[in-house]
Amino acid sequence: MSFWAIAALVGTLVVIGLAFYAGKLLFMLKAQKQKEQAFLAEHNEKLLKSIRIIAASMLEEQCDFSEGAIRIRVLTDHLLPYKSYQEQFPALFDLYDRVKDMPTHEARNNMDKKERRQQDRQREAWERELAAAIKEEARVLKNLTH
Repeated sequence: MSFWAIAALVGTLVVIGLAFYAGKLLFMLKAQKQKEQAFLAEHNEKLLKSIRIIAASMLEEQCDFSEGAIRIRVLTDHLLPYKSYQEQFPALFDLYDRVKDMPTHEARNNMDKKERRQQDRQREAWERELAAAIKEEARVLKNLTH
């Protein structure tokens, strides 16, 4: 065999080896993307299920609008890929913005009773003001798909 024939054979083997390696990498990349898509679908479906349950609870008056707004806002912020739902559900997000800084749990329990009642009256007034729009948005959220 001549030098050029051996060089051509070695070159051919290198190209075949690189092509096989590139194919293997492409297959691994495709498998990784499928796993990622499956994870995202499962992740989002869990969040959407929770959102639908909260919306139904709000409509059935088992969950007050303020609590529902807070919970739904947090859940929508974790849907992937992220998209803002603020334009789609303005009343819900408006209520969230109004109540988000109100003390909860221990901080609320440590408040003066008068101050706590005053805060409750304000929150309830906001809920009444936005009730019709929030109910309509909750109906939409009850059937939300990503």
